[in-house]
Amino acid sequence: MAVIIQPIDYLLVAWFLLAAVSTAYVAWDQFRNNPEPTVMKWGFILVTLYMGPLGLLLYVLADKEPRPGTHERFTAALWKQGVGSTIHCVAGDATGIILAAAITATLGLPMRVDLVVEYAAGFAFGLFIFQSLFMKEMMGGSYLENVRKTFLPEFISMNAMMAGMAPVMSFLMMGRDMRAMVPTELLFWGVMSLGVIAGFIVAYPVNVWMVERSLKHGLMTERRPGSRFDLQQSHEQTGHHAGGHGTGHALDAAEEHPRRHEIESEITAPQLTAVAGVTALMLLAGLVVPGFHVNLSLSAHDVGGRIMPPGMIMDFDTPAAAMRDMSAIHPRQVAYRAGKDARGDTVLEARIENGVKVFDIEASVIRWTILDGVEVDAYAFNRLVPGPRLQLVEGDRVRINFRNALPESTTRSGWELGLLPASLPEGFGGFGERSAVTGALAAEELGWGGLAGALALMAPNLVALPILLEGSPQQKQELLPSFAADAYQPGSAALMEPRYDFDAGALETRAVRRDGSYVLSGSKCNVPCAAESSWLLVYASLDGETRAFLVKQGAPGLVIGERERNMGVNALPLYGVDLRDCVVPASQRLGEYALDYARERKAFGEAIAQRQAIAFMLAEMATEIEAARLLVWEAAWLLDQGREASREAYLARNLADDMALMVADRAVQVLGGHGYIRDHPVELWLRDARGFAVLEGLAIV
Repeated sequence: MAVIIQPIDYLLVAWFLLAAVSTAYVAWDQFRNNPEPTVMKWGFILVTLYMGPLGLLLYVLADKEPRPGTHERFTAALWKQGVGSTIHCVAGDATGIILAAAITATLGLPMRVDLVVEYAAGFAFGLFIFQSLFMKEMMGGSYLENVRKTFLPEFISMNAMMAGMAPVMSFLMMGRDMRAMVPTELLFWGVMSLGVIAGFIVAYPVNVWMVERSLKHGLMTERRPGSRFDLQQSHEQTGHHAGGHGTGHALDAAEEHPRRHEIESEITAPQLTAVAGVTALMLLAGLVVPGFHVNLSLSAHDVGGRIMPPGMIMDFDTPAAAMRDMSAIHPRQVAYRAGKDARGDTVLEARIENGVKVFDIEASVIRWTILDGVEVDAYAFNRLVPGPRLQLVEGDRVRINFRNALPESTTRSGWELGLLPASLPEGFGGFGERSAVTGALAAEELGWGGLAGALALMAPNLVALPILLEGSPQQKQELLPSFAADAYQPGSAALMEPRYDFDAGALETRAVRRDGSYVLSGSKCNVPCAAESSWLLVYASLDGETRAFLVKQGAPGLVIGERERNMGVNALPLYGVDLRDCVVPASQRLGEYALDYARERKAFGEAIAQRQAIAFMLAEMATEIEAARLLVWEAAWLLDQGREASREAYLARNLADDMALMVADRAVQVLGGHGYIRDHPVELWLRDARGFAVLEGLAIV
């Protein structure tokens, strides 16, 4: 995965390289040259990791011993003691916040929940680990006593820090580049780093105040006997440094263990209450105010790392679907960069295979520089806009190999309409509004936009709806929720077989009971999206009856063949499927879902004679379309009423098959010679209509 896809990524790479170098230096110098407790050493290391060179700057200016024996005096100033207190606060709190942010984003929790979890995790990590546990030896007393003593100081520090971090995370994560919500993106960690810096700045004043009143410790010096920092060999230790704030101090080198760090606070209860209240209000503002400007109900899963076009306006109620629709093409989907001299409509040279002209065409996303400094993203054929020109002469034999390298956003956008989830009960994550009429209307509109895309979008219905109708409670509970999820869930059915006399009621694919399971053997063809589907609903003959079996992708004996090449519906991936003694557990057999209404197959109608006038031809085309539409609606209405509709569905399917082919063919005739060239869509409709009529298995299911 490319790391640098936006200009800001260069800055982020440089920043994190500096952060790595800065952290390595601080770690080396702390453990080699600086005489302070281990907890503070790790505090500076972690803060430098989060704040990069700014952490290094704070270390050098406030804590790094300039000359041997001078650390106590060097760190005496109140502002430096405040830095030490804030470092200790940020090291613990920020660690908890960052870990929680990564986990909640991965789980797909909404941003408003994310912020609350981050606060709780940061407070817990800072109080129970960095304050009460790591400082226990220096503070004395039991662990629970230390929790009680440090609760209010940690509460105040955490409030102030989160008050600075929360707005930064909210506005930047929900900004134009929403890669900031995805933990696998560099931008996510850049936002975390900037948030920690903001949190440090806001928390610093209250930490200085608490250090001055001896409510928190600041920087400390530790010179253990016999260590490289022990000064007894050269002179007697002079004791406390000149700061006089009661926080930064030297630990007695003559003792075997460091002296307990007792803090006698001079703060009054009203003062403590007032500061705690103000920081709580700051925290509340930091959590709530961004919600008036950005939609905090969204999660990383909702927006999927989208990048919005410059100038795009988003508000507190902008839904995730609108953001996905408005988003620009993701830079990682750009397969090629075209310069200003790129020109489309150039001749594509064919290669000759056994006397056939073969053209290779690929659809992909390109970034085209149209003017100096002006780039546009476009869908292109063979990296050209417009696509290449194919030169043919009468009598040529032609084959076109087409490869679709476009992103899946089209299918996903269609999935976001919620057609399948709407059909599923609420108990499985759906909307509980199943309606055959609504499904028929949606299928008609989707088919108008593109038959292949419509079939790909509806393919999961071939698995989900039979499970809903005939599946066991276990099958429904295990599989249906995935078909109601936001992400597109491919699924398909394998019914058709590669023989001219295919009969859905007399399948050659066999299912045999064996040792409590079923063994499937046979071949299927024209299975849509088979390679992409996680589950296939395979139809086989069991004791002379057609039965359905759920077969998981990757099951032993399930072999997905090469993608088939068909006359029409080329954008729909169709595959052959072989079942080579494929073992299916008995629990994956579907109920008594039979296709009795599909035992007979007839083709209604007869050859159409040419009409004398195009007007009559158009009128008949319109009549056939309306007749098929009304018959489909009638069958759908009967289903919604809970009545038997097998006969009407069978008639509607047959009439629609013939109607689609007839209307498309006559549309080509109406346009005359223009109907045969690809400047007009009717030739595509004709090829798709022929392909749709052949794909009888899809219609039957």
